[in-house]
Formats: sequence, C-alpha cells, structure tokens
Amino acid sequence: MSGALYARLDRLNRLVETCESGAPFQALIVSEQSWLGRHMIQTAHTIMRIADSAVRVCSYLDDKEISVDEQVGQAMTMLQSFGVALERRQGTKRVLDSALRRVRSGHVAGVKVYGYDNVPVTGPSASACTPSAGPTRIRSL
Repeated sequence: MSGALYARLDRLNRLVETCESGAPFQALIVSEQSWLGRHMIQTAHTIMRIADSAVRVCSYLDDKEISVDEQVGQAMTMLQSFGVALERRQGTKRVLDSALRRVRSGHVAGVKVYGYDNVPVTGPSASACTPSAGPTRIRSL
C-alpha cells in the first residue's frame, strides 16, 4: 500500500476508526513510521488520532514509541514524516532519471510496447526497441 494518497488508504482508515471506537488492543506495532503514511502533516495527524484513542504506536526497527504527546515527540514525528516525504519524491526522481537514460540510449525502459519487438543488445540494458518486422493488423470486435 502506498502512503502517498490518503483518500485511497481504506485499511489505514479502518484501523484508525477501530482505534477510535475502542480498539481491542493497546499497542500498534509498525516497522517504521512510513507505514502509517508518507505525507508529513497527515501522518502526524493519523498518529495523533491513534494515540488519542489510548493506543500506543511503536516502531520495532527503531525500538521506540512514536509519540505526539509532548513537544519533543511531536517534533520528532514531524521530522521523520518530512524525511519520508522527501525520500518518496527523491525516489520518483531517481526512477524517472534512470528510465530516461535507458530510452535516450535506445534501450527498453519498461514493458513491451505494442508493435515493437524487444531484441537483445550489449550494454547496461537487456533489450532495445525495434519496430516489428511483419504487418500489424488490428481487428475490431
């Protein structure tokens, strides 16, 4: 699940609603804060809603509680959320840059394109795009 689009996070929304309606558990264990979302402000708000429901949020990779109860905890939560949001944007840039470099060098940057054959080439990529040899027929149904 991607934490980038909060409107589409049905499972997370159900989890928060379960916590707010009296969760049958006292702690929520996550590997890291980014599993609760990747938007800086909304993630902090989600953690606050869970914590206000008397459910502790803990990260087992950091071996600590994710807290918004005091100023230091709020600042740390916001800084971690900032780092996650920044990394998501940087990752997008890296993937786009890598794909553009492959395309500019004539290599395949993704899946098979209709009307083209992927043929092996020597170099950093496994195949290049060349137009298909035979005529292409599109049949309407």
